[in-house]
Amino acid sequence: MWDYRTILEATNGELIRLKSESFSGISTDSRTIRKGEIFIPLKGKRYDGHDFIKAAILNNGVGTLCDQEKIGRILDLETTIIAVNDTNRALAQIASFKRKRISSKFVAITGSCGKTTTKEALVHITRKEKLVVYNEKNYNNIFGVSRTIIGMENDPQVAIFELGTNSFGEIRDLTRIVEPDISAITNVKPAHLEGLKSISGVLNEKLDLFRYTKEGGTILINRDDESLRTFKDERKKILYFGIKNRADFSLQIERDCGWEGYEVVLNLGGKRLETKTKLLGFHNLYNILLAASIAALLGIDEEKIREGIEEFGSYPMRMNPRRSKRGYIILDDTYNSNPSSVEEAIKTFKELPCEGRKIVVLGDMNELGEYSSYYHRKLGMLLNSLDFEYVFLFGEKIRESYEEVKKGSIFYFDDRERLVEKLLSILRDRDCLLIKGSRSLNMDLIVEEII
Repeated sequence: MWDYRTILEATNGELIRLKSESFSGISTDSRTIRKGEIFIPLKGKRYDGHDFIKAAILNNGVGTLCDQEKIGRILDLETTIIAVNDTNRALAQIASFKRKRISSKFVAITGSCGKTTTKEALVHITRKEKLVVYNEKNYNNIFGVSRTIIGMENDPQVAIFELGTNSFGEIRDLTRIVEPDISAITNVKPAHLEGLKSISGVLNEKLDLFRYTKEGGTILINRDDESLRTFKDERKKILYFGIKNRADFSLQIERDCGWEGYEVVLNLGGKRLETKTKLLGFHNLYNILLAASIAALLGIDEEKIREGIEEFGSYPMRMNPRRSKRGYIILDDTYNSNPSSVEEAIKTFKELPCEGRKIVVLGDMNELGEYSSYYHRKLGMLLNSLDFEYVFLFGEKIRESYEEVKKGSIFYFDDRERLVEKLLSILRDRDCLLIKGSRSLNMDLIVEEII
C-alpha cells in the first residue's frame, strides 16, 4: 500500500486534490491499471502519458501524478491529484525512496557486452537458495529499474539489476537509485558510440557504477580488461575476476566441447569448482565466471553454483543454437550487434565443428555515430581474412563491409525477403549458419523464416 503522504515526501510534490488517501499500487500503463492504483504518466520521445490520465482514472485508477505545467488539463477529474516538477523523475524518486527502506542485498551489473547473460545466469543460480527479485528481460533503463523496485514485495533476500545506457549520466542516475552492495562491469567495448562519443566516453560512463556503489560495498573488476583493472576506490572493497590474468575469481578451460559448450574449472576465492556450461563462445565464459563469483559473494553453496551453471542455457537470440527441421543448425545471435560482439560471434562460429558449409548472415551495427564507417569497414576486412562458404550482408550501413570483401561468395541485400529467398535456395542438410545484427533490423525474423 502507498499513502499519499509518502508519495508527497518522496517526490516533493504538491497535493492538488485529495479523494483517496491510500493506493494499492503504482501504475504507469493506463491500459493495465488495477483497481485502487495511482497512475504516473511517463513521457518519451513519441508519447506523453498525460494524454492517458483520464483513461487511467476511468479504468479503476484512484489518483494520478501530473507535471505542474499540465495540471490545467485534468482539474475536472474528481480524483486524487499530486503535482510534481517532472513525472519521469518522480517515478525514480519513488523507487529511490523505497530502496532506502529495503534490507535486501542489491547487486548491479553493467558493461558493453554480456550484462543480460550474466544477470540471467546469476538469477538462475541464486534462486536455488534465496528469494530473488530482478529486472526482467532487458528492462534496464530508468523506467524498468524503477518499476522493478517499486513493485518489490515480501522483502526478497537479493535484488539483481542489469543497468543499461546509451547516453551520459544514465549509469550514475541508475546506480543512485539501486545503491548496490555488490557491483560489476563485464567489460568496456565500442558500443553506443552515437551517444557516448568514444571508448573513453563509454569507460567513463560505465565507471559511474563503481563510483556510486554504496560506501563499503564490493566491486568486481575484470582484470583482463585493460581499461578497467587500474580503477581504485579506497571506500569500496575491490575484488578481481579474470581468465587470462591472476584474479580472486578465475576460470580455466578443461575441454572445448564444440556445440555442447565447455568443461571448466572455477576458482571462487580459493575454492575449486569443476563444472560444465552449455554457453558457446570464449566471451561467455566471462559471464559465467562473473555470475558464479557474485553468487559466491552472496553465500550460495558451491554445489548449488555448479548445478545452476550446468542447467543454465543460452538466452533467446544470444548465441542460441537452433536446429532447423531441414537439417541445418542456426546460431541465433540476433538480439543486437556491436563491433566487439560481432567479432566474438564470428570467431566462435569459425571454431565450431560443421559437417556441411558455414554461412554467415550479418546486419548493420547501429549506434556507432561517427565511427560507423570505420567499424563496418573493419568488419569487412575481418570477413576478408576468413574463409566462409557464403556471406550474406543486410542493411544500409553494412554496405561498407561489403565493399571491403574481395573474395568468396558474398551477397549484399537491402531487402529481407530477397535475402531469405536466396538463403533458402542454397541451404542444405548439415550446413551451419550464424545470424547476427542490430535489433532494429529484426534479424530474428530471418531465423524464423528459415528455421
